[in-house]
Amino acid sequence: MGTREKFLLVEQELNRSFINREEELRGLLLGLLSKQHVLFLGPPGTAKTLMVQAWAQACGLKFFRRLMHSDLAMDEVVGAVDIMAYQQDKVYKRYTKGKLPEAELAVLDEVYKGRPGILNALLSIMEERVFDNDGLEQECPLISLVGCSNEAPGEEDNLDAFHDRLLLRYVVGYLDNQADLIRLLDLPPPRVSNQINRTDLETAWAEIWSMRRSPDTARAIAVMWEGLRAEDIQPSDRRTRQLDRVMACESWLRGCTQIEPESLEIAQHIMWSKVEQMKIVKRVVL
Repeated sequence: MGTREKFLLVEQELNRSFINREEELRGLLLGLLSKQHVLFLGPPGTAKTLMVQAWAQACGLKFFRRLMHSDLAMDEVVGAVDIMAYQQDKVYKRYTKGKLPEAELAVLDEVYKGRPGILNALLSIMEERVFDNDGLEQECPLISLVGCSNEAPGEEDNLDAFHDRLLLRYVVGYLDNQADLIRLLDLPPPRVSNQINRTDLETAWAEIWSMRRSPDTARAIAVMWEGLRAEDIQPSDRRTRQLDRVMACESWLRGCTQIEPESLEIAQHIMWSKVEQMKIVKRVVL
C-alpha cells in the first residue's frame, strides 16, 4: 500500500465513525499534510474535539487539549515556571513537558474565550514552531493546531493575527434529519485499524512539497482573487500564499503529480474571514 492510499484508507474509516463530517475530517487531514491550522466554528456536542483526537490516534501524534477561558493561566498552556531553575540560577524557564510546546497536534476548545495575551503569545509556536523560553528558542514539533469555538472573534477582541493563522475554516452544525439521528444512536466509538507512522508523514510531506502548480492553476487562483476583490473580500497575502500549499495536498490526495485547478475548490474553506462571507466565497470559488 502506498503512502497516499494509507491516508485515504484512514480517512475512509473515520468517515464511517462520524456522521456527515466528511469535509471536516478532510480539513483536519489537509491541516496535517500542509502543516497548517484549522478552525471549527459550531455549538458544543458536534464532535469537533473527538475528530481531532481520532486523527491524533490514527497518526500516533503527541496530543494536547486545553479548554480556554478568561481566567486560564499561561502555565496551563505552555507550562509552569521551573522553580528549581529560578531559585538556583534565577532563570525564568518554563517546564513544557505535556504542554503545547511539545505537542504535535493540539486542540484549543472555546479558543476565543482565552485571553488575547495568551493567544497572541502562541503566534511564534504556530508560525515559526519555536517557543521563547526565557530567551532561548525551543523548537516545537507542532504540526497543526485546531481552534474550536461557538463563535468567531469580534473586532474588539484584538485577535486578527491569531484568527488569520487558522487557515482552514469550517462551520460544524448539529445533525438535521431523522435518519442521521437514528444512525448516531448506534454509532460505535471511532476506531482505525490502519495506522499512519512518522515515516508516512515525512514521505507525504516530501512528495507534496515537490509538486508544482500548472499554468491553469495559477490563472484560476488569480481569477478567484479578482472575484473576491470585486465582492470587497480581501484575504491576507499570507492566506493566499498558504492556499497554494493546501491545494497541493488536495491534488496529491487525488493522485495528481502537479497542483491542478480542480483543487481550488478547497479555497471555499480558506478565503473567508467572517461567517457572513462564506456563501459569497463559495460562489466565487466554485
